[in-house]
Amino acid sequence: MLEGAAVRIRYSSENLAGLFADNFAGFIFTEDQPFDEQFRKMTQMFKDVLKPEDIRILNDFTYELGVSDTESQLRHIHLYTTLLNERLTQAREDQSRKGRIVRTVPLSAGIAAAILLI
Repeated sequence: MLEGAAVRIRYSSENLAGLFADNFAGFIFTEDQPFDEQFRKMTQMFKDVLKPEDIRILNDFTYELGVSDTESQLRHIHLYTTLLNERLTQAREDQSRKGRIVRTVPLSAGIAAAILLI
């Protein structure tokens, strides 16, 4: 989403709703409401699957967007792309670590139950 918006910022003069008009995750941005409010509504759709820190980063993304020159906006998008990639890497590491625990706990419980039955 962010990379697509960066390309559009560089090569078009669309407003923010137009830059993010790809119907992101079932959410359609419109021109009749402030973009940052719409973006916050969109991020709240994911409050059950994203950590609060992730939602905060996504919401902070919109504060400086659309208020400066093209190069500044591109740097802003690059910064948030980097931040979100770091969070994604951390989430993958957490999932890998916790995935091992989830697989180990039932096995351990099964072994413990078998020992108790013997």
